[in-house]
Amino acid sequence: RMFQLRCSDPVKWSWLLSFMSHLEERNKSKEFTNKVDEISTALQSLGVPDVDREVVGHLHGIMATKALHQDPSGQAFFPHLCLASHSCLPSCEHWLVGRQAMVRAKRKIRKGEELTIRYSYVSLHRMLLKDVIRDAWMFECSCDRCTDRSELGTDASSFTCDGCTEGLLKEVANASTDTFYKCNLCDKVLAKEEVVEKAQRL
Repeated sequence: RMFQLRCSDPVKWSWLLSFMSHLEERNKSKEFTNKVDEISTALQSLGVPDVDREVVGHLHGIMATKALHQDPSGQAFFPHLCLASHSCLPSCEHWLVGRQAMVRAKRKIRKGEELTIRYSYVSLHRMLLKDVIRDAWMFECSCDRCTDRSELGTDASSFTCDGCTEGLLKEVANASTDTFYKCNLCDKVLAKEEVVEKAQRL
């Protein structure tokens, strides 16, 4: 469908190509380049003329960056919605109704304030969410929640200490790989790898 715009609506085609794909970064992934090869081959077999692999990669990258998932396995590209930035404290919430994307404010929004949505489930453990955002959207989230180790006092990504059973295992300042979380009541510590494993089991 995207390729059809090249001939049917050149203006919209040019607008589409202006969206960010992170192609240079994504091309470092063998999985991504293999998928681009598969799509290019499929388009050629369908008789689509002038299939440019770099353009295919750019379009695939746009979908990987900007598309929303639809049940059961579809994707939809909403060009205006995808202009909203991510925040783990989003000012808006969004959902899909058929072929429409709906957006509404979650709180009062000041005049001139940037509209933000969540790109992923913000209930994920902070370390897992950071990895998801980095892998899918190629940036490090620096919202107020992500830059505060306590997540604005919620300690949402802390664990009940299984040593003293009363304290909380929290991320420490200037954390190292070996000492990443430490109990606030006893000497129990968790290495970074242990924190990830524990978060994945939740």
